[in-house]
Amino acid sequence: MKEEMSARQKYLYASAAVVLIVGLGSSAVIYFTASSPNGAELLEGIENSKRYIHNLEVYGGKMNVLMDQFTRWFESLWQGKALAGSVALITVILSLCLFLVAYNHPPDSDSGKKSDWLP
Repeated sequence: MKEEMSARQKYLYASAAVVLIVGLGSSAVIYFTASSPNGAELLEGIENSKRYIHNLEVYGGKMNVLMDQFTRWFESLWQGKALAGSVALITVILSLCLFLVAYNHPPDSDSGKKSDWLP
């Protein structure tokens, strides 16, 4: 016996689709409009020099060096074309979560009843 989807399930499926379309579209726009890297990479070369890393280690130990590297990696996720990948990944995860919530939501037993939280 096949049960019909509730209004809440339809709303959640539609929300998942909208999030996926808007998010991936935004990611594509970010990717194609991202500028190429400029002189900032020259500064990174100075900051990754042996002397800089040595000074980090002297003042804060190995953990300071690791935290500096992690911070640089994390900051790089939010710039340029890497930002497009980050937005796409977050979009897919959020859309998948909405889809799974809709899929596992039990259908309403009273199909004539209007949902409390839908407009």
